[in-house]
Amino acid sequence: MSAEDSAPPQRGFITALLGGAVAGTSVDIALFPLDTIKTRLQSAHGFFKAGGFRGIYSGLSAAAAGSAPGGALFFSTYETSKSLIGTIVPNQAHSPLVHMTAAASGEMAACLVRTPTEIVKQRMQTGVYKSLPEALNAIRAAEGIPGFYRGYWSMIAREIPFSFIQFPLWEGLKYQWSKKQNAPVSSFQGAVCGSIAGGVAACITTPLDVVKTRLMLGKDAKGVPYKGTLSTLSRVYTDEGLKRLFSGVGPRTMWISIGGFVFFGILIFESALKTKHQFSPPCSREMPASPNKKIREASQLDQLKQFTTVVADTGDFEQINKYKPQDATTNPSLLFKAAQMEQYSALVDDAVAYGKDLSADLSEAERLGYIIDKLSVNFGLEILKVVPGYVSTEVDARLSFDTEGTIARAHRIIDLYEKAGIKKDRILIKIASTWEGIQACKHLQKEGISCNMTLLFGFAQAVGCAQAGATLISPFVGRILDWHKAKTGKSSYESHEDPGVVSVTKIYQYYKKYDYKTIVMGASFRNTGEITELAGCDRLTISPNLLEELTKSTAKLEKKLDAETAGKAYTGENLSYDEKDFRLSMNEDAMATEKLSEGIRGFSADIVKLEQILKTKLSA
Repeated sequence: MSAEDSAPPQRGFITALLGGAVAGTSVDIALFPLDTIKTRLQSAHGFFKAGGFRGIYSGLSAAAAGSAPGGALFFSTYETSKSLIGTIVPNQAHSPLVHMTAAASGEMAACLVRTPTEIVKQRMQTGVYKSLPEALNAIRAAEGIPGFYRGYWSMIAREIPFSFIQFPLWEGLKYQWSKKQNAPVSSFQGAVCGSIAGGVAACITTPLDVVKTRLMLGKDAKGVPYKGTLSTLSRVYTDEGLKRLFSGVGPRTMWISIGGFVFFGILIFESALKTKHQFSPPCSREMPASPNKKIREASQLDQLKQFTTVVADTGDFEQINKYKPQDATTNPSLLFKAAQMEQYSALVDDAVAYGKDLSADLSEAERLGYIIDKLSVNFGLEILKVVPGYVSTEVDARLSFDTEGTIARAHRIIDLYEKAGIKKDRILIKIASTWEGIQACKHLQKEGISCNMTLLFGFAQAVGCAQAGATLISPFVGRILDWHKAKTGKSSYESHEDPGVVSVTKIYQYYKKYDYKTIVMGASFRNTGEITELAGCDRLTISPNLLEELTKSTAKLEKKLDAETAGKAYTGENLSYDEKDFRLSMNEDAMATEKLSEGIRGFSADIVKLEQILKTKLSA
């Protein structure tokens, strides 16, 4: 989880307040001439009668007066609403509906400030009044305080649809860009997303903006007052045609596209100032670090998060919440341990109840398979309330040599998540890196189901997973070390010579050399030295006890792996394996073959133990 997610609420509120104020003022002042041109194009009197290109800064004082409070009020309300909704329904924290609801709340609040300033500004832009004092006095004398809120609801009717389009699109573009590059977006990238989102929203909602402008100006060219949003929309369409409802669309789209770039760029930069104080989110591109760059005054865990996305290797939610990882991964052994803990008995009972309600025609083995999948998903759902990224859910290890069985089980797991309201883009299906598992991965990835290939010990497995287009691999470090210690009799290795570290480093370099998009996530660590030697790896999944050690240490941490330079370090050729080549290569790698078999046996044994617990509950 990023520092921004864990920041104190008051600090986040103040940042949103300041960011919105600075961004709103900057945009309104810099692009005011385009707004004037747009307003005059939308005037019932026509562009030139409304002033043409003369006095294009008329009304700037009114705009400037409302920009800072309007922007601040919008973003503080938006962020507060988004945070509140995320607390109430954490599983939907990243959904478009949440962003829409938060944006609507922000607009309702901001329009209390924007409407009076917009009325004064537009009447000055079209030449009705020459100065701010004249406009204020005249409107108050003729219409009273309600005159300053003429068109409030039409403004809401424009702003809410605009925000419904803009903010989910902005958040969605940021999310997809971040996911593609496996790192949070930079200020520039966020600004580009804001520009695109704003331009699209501006174009679509121009008719509502025309209606808002007419209502705020008050009367048509014949002096007949406009009344009501729908009435005005109908009058403009009937009297002037569809084209007039899109008058000013060019300047409006340009203004909001440029403004969106500036506005969201400043907003993200302001947010980055806060996260820079508490350390940037994992893999942040906003604080690039060279392999020799050192970070001071922080725990090793905080330092590591500058280079690498940290993933919690546990099924214990309390531990996950404590260390604030980006993602979390589980396996049958961890699930077996967690299922015996009293605090998680409700999740086990729910899975058993689910199994009891299934068809009576199922065999005991089939029913237990469904219950284990439901239990795995129950744990995953709880984990997703804590982590902002992925959760990895493992397919039954006894299917490691069954391609079709693995595919079917993956579909079942995804279906259970989707029925619980979680989209598949937050789930990684965890599969053993056998030949059959790799083929299942290839099939699932083509269906848009992301896979985490586990029990990976050999280079041939890494090559096969890359060929299959796996989203992520989990090469084991500690178990490789265990094998070499047992076979060589050598009791210890320097961290940089650790066979597991050397293996993951080689795989990382190979992937970067040949531009494979598969994420490398080192796993199964025996000590913090292995972890620090892999600082800079795409991701590292770390057990709670080692996370605790990293938290307590403030020793300086250096970035060891770097995507920009890793490819140059690998001098081998790009490989391609068919089944024969794969099996031959695995046969030549005694360590990988032995540890893969051992891992499958171990996970399978824990599933059998878990089944015994579930059988007892099932018969109760």
